[in-house]
Amino acid sequence: MTDPSAAKRLLIIDDDEDLRDIFERYMAKEGFSVSSAEDGLKGLARIAVFKPDLIVLDLMMPNLNGFEVLHKMQQEKINVPVIVVTGFSQSANEQIIRQEPNVVEFVKKPIQYKELTVLIKKVLRV
Repeated sequence: MTDPSAAKRLLIIDDDEDLRDIFERYMAKEGFSVSSAEDGLKGLARIAVFKPDLIVLDLMMPNLNGFEVLHKMQQEKINVPVIVVTGFSQSANEQIIRQEPNVVEFVKKPIQYKELTVLIKKVLRV
């Protein structure tokens, strides 16, 4: 029997290199195919090539921030669920972000990888 998460592709878009590396290694151990991008522009390009099942997106990044990535995804009709992760958190902003069509969850940094894994598996139903 194959692992249902093996076919699922995760993309992390975050300018924190250490976080990307840890996330990639951790989620690969969980059986996911993982790719990453260090800014919003590269993230959008990576979406087109990698075709992720779920995106983990930071808000504060160079070359298109997370808000801009979400808006570009809407403009280009990219319908991929997004979990927003950020150290930038104010309740008013959080409520606005949660209303974005692709956003399924909002996670505050620092990330707890076990909790994030449970959340990802819940969203992807694996």
